[in-house]
Amino acid sequence: MVVIQEVVSLPPGVLEWLTAIGSLLAGIGTLGLMWAARAGLNSWRLEAKSKRAMQLGEEILALSYECFEAIEYMRMDFPLASELAALEQEPTESVEEFHSRRHIAPVIGRYQKASEKISRLLAMRFRAAALFSEEHGRVLQTIPKLANDVLQVANDLDQQRRNLAKHPNLAVERPDMYQAWLSRLFTLDDALWWRPYQENNQLNLQADIAKKKIEALYKPIVSDGTYSDR
Repeated sequence: MVVIQEVVSLPPGVLEWLTAIGSLLAGIGTLGLMWAARAGLNSWRLEAKSKRAMQLGEEILALSYECFEAIEYMRMDFPLASELAALEQEPTESVEEFHSRRHIAPVIGRYQKASEKISRLLAMRFRAAALFSEEHGRVLQTIPKLANDVLQVANDLDQQRRNLAKHPNLAVERPDMYQAWLSRLFTLDDALWWRPYQENNQLNLQADIAKKKIEALYKPIVSDGTYSDR
């Protein structure tokens, strides 16, 4: 049996067109794969950046709360025996001056203990500024400023007590000056120590403002990784 195969002859140029179309389709497929790969890579990068942001935000927020708590403890007017055990009256100190120094010694000791946490938080402001924004880094400086302000008020209170101790006759010789110094002493004492239901206490207001600013910037990051980098 003889099988006759018929050879189909394509018109001139059709084969070239088919080849070109095949190459075009292959190119489109390659571009599609490249686009999908790039989209996947961008998605991975965004996810990784969001994860880093959440981790850093959580670390900063938690450390901020620790610092606020340490600063509040600085202002608690109940010295522990261990905080006063090493204090001794100096030869040049009067009894009143020594008692004044004992009164603020816990503030200074607690400040020194809190300094390590505060320094760590302050160092993290560079990472925060690089990953988030300059404002995210700048707001962290409110915490060391608050701690330094507490220490300054404590030193001013100690100095005011010493001034009064050095002038025991001031109430008789200069009653007007004595009343002014005494009024400043009470003002500093009210400003330094944390007490419940204090109104218009500057250090309390300063702490509340600082905490609200930090929470406003970092809580959204901790919750879902969102932040504004402008």
